Amino acid sequence: DHQAAEVAFRQPSGRRRVERGIALGQGEAAVARQRGTGGQGDLLQGLGSSWARVTSGVGVEIFYQPSKHELLGAWPHTFDTYHGYLTAELKHRASGVTYNYCSAHLLPRKTSSEEGRRKQFGQITDLMADWKDPTILVGDFNTESIPTWGKAAGYSVHPLPEGTCGGAKYDWAMVKNGATLPRLQ
Repeated sequence: DHQAAEVAFRQPSGRRRVERGIALGQGEAAVARQRGTGGQGDLLQGLGSSWARVTSGVGVEIFYQPSKHELLGAWPHTFDTYHGYLTAELKHRASGVTYNYCSAHLLPRKTSSEEGRRKQFGQITDLMADWKDPTILVGDFNTESIPTWGKAAGYSVHPLPEGTCGGAKYDWAMVKNGATLPRLQ
């Protein structure tokens, strides 16, 4: 089972910061959403020294515990300097099950049309279409169309908490191939 992960800690400035992601099982692996400059590094700090991260260079990262998962591979994909997605395969050491992860950040409304974001989403789901292992796709998609697009691509779609921008829902988690999420509301 997968669950929402929330990590709260004090930044060097003393300010409390909360980061959210998706955790696998007992917090054994996590996919972080794009949270702006420094967000994922802060999440790694909050998770602790037993965690590692795979970075994309465009603000999306995947976190995991090397003692519990073997990183089989990771592949960054970019749309522009600050937007893109990262895919990774992690093998659970105890069970031998391989999980596919994707953390994405689509272009924002001010620089891309809805059709442009639909094509970006299609690029991601086309790449992942033939994956047979449990698959988790999380991201800031900058559109409220994800429930329709995700379901059409065969995913169970769940809104992420606090994933709003001016009342619009842009942050989503999607699963398929046996991966599950609890109610994330």
